[in-house]
Amino acid sequence: MKLFILIILSICLALVNSQQGVYPDSGVYVSLNSNFLATFGNEFTQTVQNQINSYQVANVDGKTGKVSYSVTNIQQSVQLGDFFYQQTGVNTYNIGWNSVTFTITTNYQGCYKIGGFKKLSICEKGDIKINSQATLSLSIAMTIDFTQSTPTISCSSTTLNVPANGINYNVHCSSKVCDKTHDITNEIASKFVPSVESGMTTEINNNVGKYLSLFPSLRDMNMQYNGNEFYLDSRGTIVESSQSSGMLTPTMVLAMNGGIVVKNSAGQLIYPTQSPSSLPSEEAVEDFQTDIAVTLTPYLFESLVDAMFESALPMTITPSEVPSESPVHLNTSDPFFNQTAPGLTGKYPNCAINVEIISPSSTQTMISINSTGVLVNLHSIPVNFIVNDETVFQILFNFNIELTPALSQSTNGISVTGTLDKLNALVTVGSTSVGDIDVSGFVQLIELAQGLIKIPTITIQNPLTTYSLSDLSLTIGDQYIQILGNLQQQQQQQISRSILIN
Repeated sequence: MKLFILIILSICLALVNSQQGVYPDSGVYVSLNSNFLATFGNEFTQTVQNQINSYQVANVDGKTGKVSYSVTNIQQSVQLGDFFYQQTGVNTYNIGWNSVTFTITTNYQGCYKIGGFKKLSICEKGDIKINSQATLSLSIAMTIDFTQSTPTISCSSTTLNVPANGINYNVHCSSKVCDKTHDITNEIASKFVPSVESGMTTEINNNVGKYLSLFPSLRDMNMQYNGNEFYLDSRGTIVESSQSSGMLTPTMVLAMNGGIVVKNSAGQLIYPTQSPSSLPSEEAVEDFQTDIAVTLTPYLFESLVDAMFESALPMTITPSEVPSESPVHLNTSDPFFNQTAPGLTGKYPNCAINVEIISPSSTQTMISINSTGVLVNLHSIPVNFIVNDETVFQILFNFNIELTPALSQSTNGISVTGTLDKLNALVTVGSTSVGDIDVSGFVQLIELAQGLIKIPTITIQNPLTTYSLSDLSLTIGDQYIQILGNLQQQQQQQISRSILIN
């Protein structure tokens, strides 16, 4: 029974926090197709059924009233069919099978004292057969919340739906004295279903803790910079398809927050200051023919850029850090500064310049996605030019960047990067104490540096660890990038081992 409960939990955790057809603004949507989930449900059902039927149930000893009993050699045969799941409310859903039949056989012995002779006992023994004689159904009601940093899971009830006369209870006594056969039959008939229901509910709640780690609130992006680590905020909700009426296994969509969280060298977590603000259409996340669809919205990329700013800035570039072959050197008498800021050369001849790049005063990143690609707008990035510990002038950089996204498959998921198609810079003077600044020189520098810019890679981990991804393709829609693919099951031995270990 415990193994059965543990296997039930492994599928429950794939359907967290369902809200049918109501999609929140998010950065990442992971959709699983109904046909794939039906196939998965059949495979899962067979695995559960095999595990239940091969499970060795321990003998049971106990006492009820004045009768001591021993139940041995418990054998079970269970058949499951019509696997289903269903959203029932915010953070609640049912999971189970609409077709359940079974046969349980066991040996028993019951002993009781008679008359006034305390040491005189009568024991009777025999066998018990409990079997379904109609089709039953099993439904497990779960409350699961993964919207917070610490997820919570609980089972509120388990219901074994039994039609009239749906279970047959047969107690056969093989002893010469069989006074308690009728009592034993009535006892089993009155307690079997409630015991199964309460026992399953208790076992689920006793074991949910080990499954919380399967859905971490933060997923490692395998990105590091300047001592900082990057994580994907995977808090969110699973939404049942709006087109799920009458379906046993409707399309399910995991809507994750999808923001990039920075963990600095001190172990502090820095969350994005903005929030998701775009929502793909229902058709975009529900209507697809492959097994899986991963939909990325601008918020994911906006928070990534801001996370890079958080990790890299403020940054100071000193003269010694500039390569000798560079066309520009950080010296006030360098030809570049002599032309762009002649007042600087005149006031501070042959002096070292430190360049300080600082974060914008507020969130400035804006990203738009359409059929032409990804458009990135970075506004008012301040750059201070410092001589003798004094800021002599400040330049504000505004960038309009056009990217074409590119897709690749990584060992643990999907990687998205891009190629830089165009980089336009608008440069203005923020302040100056050395007279006029010719900003066209800075624009030319940006154009020269365009070929050196690398676009960071975003890796989305495969949420189904026992399946590998194949047939990947990428499409661009209105304010989203979508990755389509199929899922191929790993070797059955590996799957069974994973279920048992987890």
